[in-house]
Amino acid sequence: MNLGWNNISDEGAKVLANSPTLNQLRDLILDSNHIGDSGSLSLSQSRNLTNLKNLNMGDNNFKSSGESALLDLRTRNLAEKITDDKSLNLNVLYLRNKDIKALSFYQKL
Repeated sequence: MNLGWNNISDEGAKVLANSPTLNQLRDLILDSNHIGDSGSLSLSQSRNLTNLKNLNMGDNNFKSSGESALLDLRTRNLAEKITDDKSLNLNVLYLRNKDIKALSFYQKL
């Protein structure tokens, strides 16, 4: 599902995260919206992203806590299920050294 460039805010991300139909998605593109820390936290904690293979969250408004929430891939069970055809796009996030270090702990990435 491509929802990029739709002015989705934290509230929209929370509604999306709580949608049970998300478990049918394989691709979720949310780049270039207005999702901040609380929206990215809601998405990262969603139990409805179990079949997600590709997530694009680039160019949004979250800062360090939102980045950290998305980097905690175990919260979404994505890291444990990553295969060669799964991806996480975090472009235009200006990741810091500690964020890169957090990513390095996931051997499957």
